[in-house]
Formats: sequence, structure tokens, C-alpha cells
Amino acid sequence: MTLQIQFQASRTDQLLLLATMMVGCTVMLLMSTLRWVDWIFDRLPQWLVPAFIYASAVSIVASASRKYLHSCLIVNEWQAWSIFLGSTLAGLFWISICRKIAQKTPNPKLSRLTGSLAGTGLVVGAATCWIFYELSSLPNASVGMCARMGLLDLSLHSFLERILLLAQNGLQFQAAAPSLVLAAVWGMFVGLVVMLESRTAVVSMADYLQKTTPAFVSSKLGQPLMLWNAQLHAVLTSSTTVASSLSQSRSIIIWSLYRPSTLAIVFHAVALLLIALFASQWLAQLPQIALVVLMTLVGCSMLVPVLEKTWREAYSLQHPGIGGGLGLWVVLSITAITQQPLAGFAVPAIFAVVMYAWAKIAPKK
Repeated sequence: MTLQIQFQASRTDQLLLLATMMVGCTVMLLMSTLRWVDWIFDRLPQWLVPAFIYASAVSIVASASRKYLHSCLIVNEWQAWSIFLGSTLAGLFWISICRKIAQKTPNPKLSRLTGSLAGTGLVVGAATCWIFYELSSLPNASVGMCARMGLLDLSLHSFLERILLLAQNGLQFQAAAPSLVLAAVWGMFVGLVVMLESRTAVVSMADYLQKTTPAFVSSKLGQPLMLWNAQLHAVLTSSTTVASSLSQSRSIIIWSLYRPSTLAIVFHAVALLLIALFASQWLAQLPQIALVVLMTLVGCSMLVPVLEKTWREAYSLQHPGIGGGLGLWVVLSITAITQQPLAGFAVPAIFAVVMYAWAKIAPKK
């Protein structure tokens, strides 16, 4: 649907545009292992990546609300708000109570088990939303209004129909060259976002290992792990956009423990692909409003650590140059104006790199 709106493409041409987007995304992910990318990130201000994560989390919640929650509010405002807020609070409460119990449990094994149950907060929130959705009058709305996911977003049957139609037409495409270029650029933007998320996860993993393993050297997680992430996400994103975001942190832990080969990367990606394809059949019955709950819970999980770090150090005089708090407002302002978190990251990043290069080139008095 997004491809049809953005590019005005036919059903068969959408497949070509999607493949072009995946190529652009894969190219950007593989570029993340180049040395000049590390050089650029080393010169960025410390507050920029946390500010980008904050802006991305806010954007995730806002886009989900605009796309899915709005249609439910049109059907029945009171029921939609009740289901959304109640389910979101149920998921947040489940996460909080599991962590509190884990902290107060003296048994280490039981504490770890209880703490791991906090990750099921998404399931609790979605299940609560699903139950209340079925009990409400929202399922009786007209087609396309507060519908189930399978009616609009997740439909393998529709995807297979397009492939068969493409085969019957002899692989003939009519997509214009500008549309293909735009699709490739769009895919590169997606790859850049995944790359930023990967680098953030790498830094978090390195900090964790440095705290838990005294002999650990952070350079061990440098280029090899970024290459692992690039290869894994290149395969996943080329396969399905559902599986690409399933196991970021777990993939990093797998790599740090076992250092898998390229063949292991392929098997890992295929396994996640099969899980995603199987799950999509079940998720097709999920109401759209449940997706808003899921994205809100994900956004909250992203916001909490960023808030603790960013606002604690926001206006500290120890930070040279522009403070983290002011930098956060800069990123949020650019994101609000352009409606793209990536623009909120790119503009300050380009400015920081240009200023660094100018400081090196400019003659010193």
C-alpha cells in the first residue's frame, strides 16, 4: 500500500520497487563496516545518538497513532482510548512488576527467570488489547476502519498472487527509472536507520562486557561485529521487514559467545524468516489498535534509558560545546519539522563533521 501511494506503481511493479529498496538497504548495511564510517561516528557529539533514539521512539508512537489509532477513534472514541490506554498500562505494569520481583528474589536462578519474564510485556499488552477489542464494538466497523492486520498489512496470499501475476506476464516491468532511483535511496535510508540501531547495540554490549569481564577489550567488538550485523541484517531485510527487527540484541550475544561463520549467519536469518512467516499468519488476526500498543511499549522501552542518560547529563557544564539537553531539542525540532528522525540525526551530524574538518584545515593564528 505504501509503495502504491508513494510511487503510483502497479501490483507487479511494486515487487521490483521493493527489491530495489532491499538492494539499497543491503548496500548501506555493508557500507557500515568501512573505516570512514567509524571515523565519522568517532567525531560526532556524544549526545547525538541518544537524541536520535529518543526522537525515533517518539516518532514510532506518533506514526502508529496517526496510522492506526486514528481510525479506531473515528469508530468509537471512548472504547478506542480505553482499550489503548488500558492495554499499554497493562504491558508497562507487567514489565515493572517482573523487574521488582526479580530484584527482591534471593534465589539467583529464580531472579533471572523472573527478570526474563519482563520481556513478555509486549505479549501481555497485545493480548489484553486483543481481548478487549473482541469484546467491544470495534470489530463491527466498516471495512478498513479499525480493522485487523491481515486486511491491510499482512497478507501472504496477496503477495503470492503478485508473484504469480508477475510470472504470467513474463517478468515485464513498467517502473520508471526515477522511481527505481527513489526506491533505492529510500532503501538506503532504511539501512542507515538499522545501522544506527546496530551501532548503538554494539556500544551497549561493549559497555556491558567491560563491566562484567575485566579482561575484555572493547576493540574486540569493533569491525567484526559490525560486519556480522551488516551481513545478518542484509539477509533479514532482504527476506522480510518483519524478521529484521526480531533479534538485534540476541544476535549480538550469539556473536560474542560463538563467533559464527557466514553460513551460520544465513541459517540464523532463515530461521528468523520462517518464524516471521509463520507468525504473520497468526498476526493477521491481530487488530490494528494492538499494533499501536506494541509500538508504544517499544517506544517506552527505548525512551527510559535514553531519558535517564540524556536528561541526567542534559545541561551539565562538563560537556564541551553544545549541551546534551540543547542538542536533544535541536534533534527533536528538526524531526518535528521534517517528520523524519533521520533528518534530525543527519543535519547535526553533517554540521559536526564539517566543523571538525574546518578546524583541522583552517590556519591557526
